[in-house]
Amino acid sequence: MDAFIRSVTVNAQVGHMLFLGAGASISSNVPSGANCVWQWKRSIFLSNHPGVEQSFDELSLGSVQERIQIWLDAQPDFPAPGTAEEYGFYIERCYPLVDDRRAFFQRHVQVARPSGGYRLAARLAQANLIRSVWTTNFDGLMPRALAETSVTPIDVGMDSANRVVRTDRVGEMSCVALHGDYRYDALKNTDAELQRLDEGLRTALISQAASSPLIVLGYSGRDHSIMEALSECYSRPGAGVLYWCGYGDGPPPEPVAALIAKARASGRTAFYVTGAAFDDVMRRLALAALSSDARSDALSIIAQCGADNLARAPFSTPSGRIGGILKKHRLQSEMSGRSLLLQTQRDA
Repeated sequence: MDAFIRSVTVNAQVGHMLFLGAGASISSNVPSGANCVWQWKRSIFLSNHPGVEQSFDELSLGSVQERIQIWLDAQPDFPAPGTAEEYGFYIERCYPLVDDRRAFFQRHVQVARPSGGYRLAARLAQANLIRSVWTTNFDGLMPRALAETSVTPIDVGMDSANRVVRTDRVGEMSCVALHGDYRYDALKNTDAELQRLDEGLRTALISQAASSPLIVLGYSGRDHSIMEALSECYSRPGAGVLYWCGYGDGPPPEPVAALIAKARASGRTAFYVTGAAFDDVMRRLALAALSSDARSDALSIIAQCGADNLARAPFSTPSGRIGGILKKHRLQSEMSGRSLLLQTQRDA
């Protein structure tokens, strides 16, 4: 991570591409892909078991997930849990209509707010360190974060792919939604839809990544069409460095490891950076790369986000099944009794 920060900041005058997956938006209160899958699983289960809704309110409980999964496993032709096919299968099974899928994401995105990471990324764009943002997300968080700055976002989606080919101007930044933007486009969700990437967007991604450094954050490489485009890009000669930032300290997912190996075999420079959470990476880059008023602005955002994280929420209890009860008053009574006995023994 430290070497990655130094590499990016020493090349601050070079325009970097930022590629964001669903993991980048979790701190903005947008559900992750895995969380969405569980919401779809629960909806399918409850529509087949009317009257038990309250027992399945708390989806984060392992007991709730287990009861849902047991029923799903008994259904014919349903994918095995944890497989890559779950996302496309369950959203199409839950919401066969395209407009229903759009409504699902719209409901979540409209209450989301750009996290500190997005706001700091906007400041890095204002400093010209980030020149374009490419994303598989539908949330439009990057353009919303740019509204706080003097940078004009150029929204590019499947219905406006022609905008991706344009002169690179200071004060503008392309925000490319590869799977569509819920505000404008027909979204890509199902397995069949994810196999196809708009040809204009695909060509532009390959062309720009050939000469510009690409920073990938919050993305596991699940989409075949995007990984195929990146594989084509990094199998060709080019000067653009690939920094694939992964959350956690484990090894890269198999598709990512294969891409990095192919890039290095083709003479390209590619790295896997561990322990890279989106908000933290943007914080570290902002502190290392920004100066003067821009740095003061970044420090204000960091301080504000820190205060938000320390805010205390009201006490609440989950609505799921109780697994056990700790009788605190009994424990205190036993400890008091033991203390009294020890004191009596010492006095004697």
